[in-house]
Amino acid sequence: MFPANVGKTALMTFVATVTSVGLLCAVVTYTMYRQEAEAIESNMRSNGQMQLDLAGKSLKQELESIFADLRVLSGHVEVHRFLSERTRKNRIDVEQEFLNMCRATGTYDQLRLLTPSGMEMVRINNNGGSPSAVPVSRLQDKSGRNYFKQMKDLPGARVYVSAFDLNVENDVIEQPPKPVIRVGTAVLDEVGNVMGFVILNYLGQELLDNLSANMNQHTCRTMLLNEDGYWLLSHDKSQEWAFMYKNRQDVSFKNAFPREWNIINSSEKGLFSTDLGTYGFVTIPVSPTAGPNDYPESPRTWKLVCLQTTSAFAAATRNTRQNYAALFAFAMIMALLAAITRAGMAGSRARSRERLEQARQTAEEANSTKSDFLARMSHEIRTPMNAIIGMTHLVRQTELTPKQQDYLEKIDYSAKALLGIINDILDFSKIEAKKLIVENTAFQLDDVLNNVLNILGIQAEQKEIEFLLMVESSAP
Repeated sequence: MFPANVGKTALMTFVATVTSVGLLCAVVTYTMYRQEAEAIESNMRSNGQMQLDLAGKSLKQELESIFADLRVLSGHVEVHRFLSERTRKNRIDVEQEFLNMCRATGTYDQLRLLTPSGMEMVRINNNGGSPSAVPVSRLQDKSGRNYFKQMKDLPGARVYVSAFDLNVENDVIEQPPKPVIRVGTAVLDEVGNVMGFVILNYLGQELLDNLSANMNQHTCRTMLLNEDGYWLLSHDKSQEWAFMYKNRQDVSFKNAFPREWNIINSSEKGLFSTDLGTYGFVTIPVSPTAGPNDYPESPRTWKLVCLQTTSAFAAATRNTRQNYAALFAFAMIMALLAAITRAGMAGSRARSRERLEQARQTAEEANSTKSDFLARMSHEIRTPMNAIIGMTHLVRQTELTPKQQDYLEKIDYSAKALLGIINDILDFSKIEAKKLIVENTAFQLDDVLNNVLNILGIQAEQKEIEFLLMVESSAP
């Protein structure tokens, strides 16, 4: 059994090792994770902005193709000929040109040629991919429509662009909803007088579908907003085209996110972060860029927005978190093993120290016992030896023969020598107790040697051994 402090030492070593190594692993692992996570998030933002720029360019190109088609149709020789001479043959030639355009593009719901007063002269209906010309008897007067009034008021041959909205027939939104953009321009004669108007109804659903396809919907919520902050495209379909319905006029990005809308509406392009995520946006001018006469009076603009939510960032870094969590768990397991090993070694060292301490205490106790024994034995032996020396001294005071006197002298010397040995033993005890005092005493070497001869001479004589002592004259 060892004292409790051995287990306490091992436990403290274990706890200290686990705590220090665990804290170090946590700091290092978290630092590495944050660096990689920030790199992933930065890469996501860069990719989102790049996708936004590419989608914006694609959207502008699609709009430019609409304006290019409008220029082509308004500049056709057949159109000018028919507006100058409204014969049946010339009308058929115009219808054929419009039909060819409708078949070639597949993106227009209606193509119209109107008189300066707003009456349809030619109309081509797409009919779901089977274009046909509308008979003259079914042509309508469009002079009361807002788009015609706004287009008619534009000077020269400037291009009119309507709001991007849902097609309405007889004051009812067509079902299923059909997003359309109406673009038109005047056809002028040689002196600049208006001969008529060409109007194209562009089917905007394909534009929206292409926009969604160009953006990664897993990492980016794509939104297209009009100049009033309403959703034209949203991940939540219930938010789209709210301005077309009287009971949903308040459903807009502008109302739902006023702070974000102010930032988006005040800049052409940007990137900013909120609690919801990171917004990237670009401005899409809905106007042609071919020449000075092609710009509308009040250019419309759209805002193409990409929202990368915090949940999208979290999902993108999930694998990284899991990898670093596994790395941290592995490091902690290794820390536990190291702590157990280190605690075992600390316990072993503590046990070794305890064993050494016990051995030292045992040795000290044994040495103390030995010293006590020697002291007791020396005392017991010195008592009779002192008696022998004393009696020898008394006997030597009486009348003795020379031989008896010699014997008594030898007895006295031997007894005193034995007493000296006993004292020396006591000196060893004093040495162990660090209490020995070394004395510096003068002596005669001849006396010491003669005493040795006297002690050993009797034993030599009994064994019939001649014991002689010879000292060189040069000895000190």
